[in-house]
Amino acid sequence: MKKRISSLIIILILLLGGWWLWQWVARTPTGQAATFAANSTAAANATTKTSPKHGGPVNPATAFVTPIAVDKGSQITAILEVENQKPIEYYGKVVDQYGSPIADAEVQGGVLLNVNFDASRTDIYTTKTNAEGLFEFDGLHGVSIGISIKKANYVSSPSGFRKPAGGNQSTPTDRATFVMWKLQGGEPLVHQNFIVKLQCDGTQEKVNLLKGTTVSSNADMVIRFTRNPVQIVRGTPFEWTLTLEVPGGGLIEVHEPYLYEAPESGYQETVTITTGPNPQSYADSARQAYYYKSADGKYGRISIDLQADFQPPPTYFGINIYLNPSGSRNLEFDPKKEIKTPAP
Repeated sequence: MKKRISSLIIILILLLGGWWLWQWVARTPTGQAATFAANSTAAANATTKTSPKHGGPVNPATAFVTPIAVDKGSQITAILEVENQKPIEYYGKVVDQYGSPIADAEVQGGVLLNVNFDASRTDIYTTKTNAEGLFEFDGLHGVSIGISIKKANYVSSPSGFRKPAGGNQSTPTDRATFVMWKLQGGEPLVHQNFIVKLQCDGTQEKVNLLKGTTVSSNADMVIRFTRNPVQIVRGTPFEWTLTLEVPGGGLIEVHEPYLYEAPESGYQETVTITTGPNPQSYADSARQAYYYKSADGKYGRISIDLQADFQPPPTYFGINIYLNPSGSRNLEFDPKKEIKTPAP
């Protein structure tokens, strides 16, 4: 009995040893394959098949070579290097808010380059616009390019970038356009920043913007706020409507961060913001900027900040306004020239 058990054990060992030897032979590369494994480029070529239908014949020497694992680090390095070699040809134009070209503006082109999988660097190239406001970067290579423009007495507008008509690719005849504001110099402005308590049932609140206070008559702006229901549960969506009225004047909604010159026309006497409990469009606050024109022809820029969900009422409404009492449309603010008004 013991002899039979020993024989079975020996047979089992022999079988396991044979299986291990077969696996070792199957996984060991031949001389040619091992040579390819030492060279990642050759190994990649050895496993690539190009169909004649797509532009090239199949290489019979490599068409049936067993695929060999290539070091992932080498693959990533090769991919990053390919990105670094992408050609960059960038053509742009710089104009002011009136569409006139800006000459001698300093333009920086930041070319992004891969260093390794975890890091990158930016190489900076500098040029200037010519008399027609044109600039270009050509003969560069990298992943991408970012543009920064500077000139004294001008400010770049984040929303002043215009893509070429053909899309992201700029050409000498289809350039990316950058808009900068030409500053005129600050004028004496009245600056008021104050809070108005709003009832939530549509009750009118009248304000004097020059004084930064509520009034009972001769208001520069009338504000009404309604929410349904008036008494809310915070965190639960509800309907609300905010109405701003400038008797004899008006507002123009804007999204430009630099509100330096008010337009002459286009003002609406009444502006309404409304929302409902639809989860896709609901908001419990409102922040917006406007150009402002008073009934007697004075210009300003105003931003409002409504928090609609104070409970219990009233809710709070913030007003921040810069007003030029001279009638000029210039709204550039110089703190040294601020007009101080008597406290309400």
